[in-house]
Amino acid sequence: MDIFESIISQYNTAIGSWETTAIQLASRLFYVLAGIQLTWAGILWMLNHNDPLYHLTEFIKRIMVIAFFWTVIDQAGTWIPAIVNSFRGFGSEMSGISFFSPGDVGSKGMAIASTLVHAAQQGGFLEKFAGAVLGVIVALIVVLAFILVAIEMVLVLIGSKIILIGGLVMLGFGATQWTQDFTQKYFVACIHVGLKLM
Repeated sequence: MDIFESIISQYNTAIGSWETTAIQLASRLFYVLAGIQLTWAGILWMLNHNDPLYHLTEFIKRIMVIAFFWTVIDQAGTWIPAIVNSFRGFGSEMSGISFFSPGDVGSKGMAIASTLVHAAQQGGFLEKFAGAVLGVIVALIVVLAFILVAIEMVLVLIGSKIILIGGLVMLGFGATQWTQDFTQKYFVACIHVGLKLM
């Protein structure tokens, strides 16, 4: 069942170079949008002579929000995987089963199938031919079911990695109040991926 780990490893290697590029793109987008946001806040502050303190306060709040989202971009390589892995940890704690890989799932299926075939042979193959045939058929079904679960797990792991790394660009939209929804949706996607892996 090392084939599953090999596939995941190949995708992780291919996708690994995306993270740096995605963070660079997010940073550039962030700078442009932060400049627009701060310029807009400054214009409003200058135009409103009646209550400049209010606009100064809003300007400072904007800078704090921008600083927060810049920190998120700067720490994305650490924080985003931590969010996803925390859900995997919750699943592990709740089930009492430590992390397992798709290869582990396939191996468990083979072990169960082996036990079924061994049990079917114990009764005497010629005496209980129907039971032996049924045992082999059930063992094949079990192996196929576990392999399908392992394949689904590979697809989830690869798909989640593509979504999480490719979506890092969305963090750049956190710089303005008009585009922060895109960044929030990216965090929602991270939580969905974490729940799926849980």
